[in-house]
Amino acid sequence: MKKSVLCVETGEVFDSLREAGTWIGHDYPRKDNRGGSFAGSHISHAVNLPNRTAGGFHWRLVQTHQNQKEFLLNTAPADEVLEFMFPETKESVITQRTVSHKTRNKPLYTMLKELYNYTCQVEGCNETEVEVAHIYKHSLPDSVDNETNTWCLCRNHHRAYDANRMIFNPALNGRFIRYDVFNKVYEIGRIIYDEKHVIDVKWIKKSRDFHDSKK
Repeated sequence: MKKSVLCVETGEVFDSLREAGTWIGHDYPRKDNRGGSFAGSHISHAVNLPNRTAGGFHWRLVQTHQNQKEFLLNTAPADEVLEFMFPETKESVITQRTVSHKTRNKPLYTMLKELYNYTCQVEGCNETEVEVAHIYKHSLPDSVDNETNTWCLCRNHHRAYDANRMIFNPALNGRFIRYDVFNKVYEIGRIIYDEKHVIDVKWIKKSRDFHDSKK
């Protein structure tokens, strides 16, 4: 197998020591008694000694694509040879991961919004761009997705509640204190309910316990 040689300074690769020697041969015009150039001989020493130069350059042996092909064909198992010759046939590596995803009760959300005429349940808030908010975080394994664990809120009240800035006392019939992002009291209000919509206060308690556990 022919040795390919890299000139470190120029990045040029030569197929053999002789070719590399010819490239710098103008600096070493004489021939040795075997017919090779002294330049090639100097390069053969330089590739084995990292600090040595030949023709003013540093040299390294490299494995070219052709050399790699010849080596594989003669030594590698058949499957490695085929993968090298035909890389497009190599099987893709597929990584699988399991993601837990809870479905959402979209018909319930529509019904709840219609029940409140697409208006926020906070007393005095007339915002009509509403969302269904889960009292106890929906993604938690012991949460439920039904009317006992949901409110119809505008985006501002929903975000404040999820950020633990809208604090309810289960014993005070829907009354809450809302804080701003600087932890200053921003609003004291109340959730109002349609008679057809009955929540379970245990979800307010569980939500409170959840947030308290994060402190």
